[in-house]
Amino acid sequence: MKHILVVILVILVLLLPACDGSQPPTPPPPPPYHLSTSVSPSGSGSISLNPSGGVYDEGTNVILTAQAASGYVFDHWSGDASGTSSTTPITMNSDKSVTAYFTQTTHTLSTSVSPSGSGSVNPSSGNYEAGSTVTVTAHPASGYEFDYWSGDASGTSPTTTITMNSDKSVTAHFTYSPPQPECHEEVVGTTHDNPIGGGSFWYADEYIQGGKSVSLSWEADGTINAHILTETQFNEFKPMGIASRSVASDSGYSGRISAEIRNADRYYFVIYNPIYFTVHKVYSAEAKITWCD
Repeated sequence: MKHILVVILVILVLLLPACDGSQPPTPPPPPPYHLSTSVSPSGSGSISLNPSGGVYDEGTNVILTAQAASGYVFDHWSGDASGTSSTTPITMNSDKSVTAYFTQTTHTLSTSVSPSGSGSVNPSSGNYEAGSTVTVTAHPASGYEFDYWSGDASGTSPTTTITMNSDKSVTAHFTYSPPQPECHEEVVGTTHDNPIGGGSFWYADEYIQGGKSVSLSWEADGTINAHILTETQFNEFKPMGIASRSVASDSGYSGRISAEIRNADRYYFVIYNPIYFTVHKVYSAEAKITWCD
């Protein structure tokens, strides 16, 4: 009898909640899902979400739209989205991650020179359509010569072509090459097949500024004395037939003497036959002045 009472009591306890109108507890809602986005390369564009926010209830449909920055065009999606359309839907049934890829429609060319101030490059810089070619030319400054290219160009020609399939940077290298002085030559006297008796001479003279070079060359059939003299030395030479002093001198059948002129003066170029009672033929003699600017 006691067992029957216990069973009845248990049944009554179980029926009490139903009698007072209460319901079993409701299960909690599913957690929201996160949508993360990125672009590649950095700065190439952006992604807009509709609806916006980035945190969504389960089952929410989100429209993603890729927007290219200036100089770029949308290429494709990766991650939890795919395809090449700039707009794509995604259903939020879990956390999602999406990347939009863009490609450049233009590329930047930058140039430099080494060392600084040694020259220039034309064009110096600019933006160009992807895949286009650009011809650049190196122009040396005064006193420099183009040497070679480095960076995204190579070679030793001052003009080269670059294909703009990415951003490019080139450097033109120059070497210092001081301008060569311009040199001049002036013949101030010459004689050919000139018979000169013993004790006689041929000469040429010219007023010459300092900083110039002078020379006297000759060829004869006998020993000839050659002298380069100042006006004072020449005046001493004439009555004596010899030169006690000279700027330069030598003797022989042929030869060449030269000197650097330091002081402005009238200079004399003398071919002298020192042997009396003998005639020597001077095949040629030439007096010259040379200088460089």
